[in-house]
Amino acid sequence: MATLRSPETQKKYHEWKMAHQGDRRCVLCDREPLISFEYWKIIANDFPYDRITQKHDMLVPLRHVVGRELSDEERSELEKLKETYLGERYQSVLESLQSAMTIPSHFHVHLLVLKDDL
Repeated sequence: MATLRSPETQKKYHEWKMAHQGDRRCVLCDREPLISFEYWKIIANDFPYDRITQKHDMLVPLRHVVGRELSDEERSELEKLKETYLGERYQSVLESLQSAMTIPSHFHVHLLVLKDDL
């Protein structure tokens, strides 16, 4: 399967995964936010899809939940953020399918600004 990461970033990501595969703590829960909202936070992505993006952050619920466990309030705020804050700062919101998520236990969406030369 093709990767959206450059070979350098993919190598760093693979090395990080190998070094942390036994960790019990959630990497998304532990990340400091760039900005927080009532139910969500935006965090920087340390392993961005740098083959196609010039900016790649992630939107993460403050609670440790999978997508089907999001509350009505969390879903409502997500939709409002898409229409306002996110729409003013990003081009795309990418939600991976559960089977393709590298962190399936904590719902998150990728916030992307694509490279100009695509």
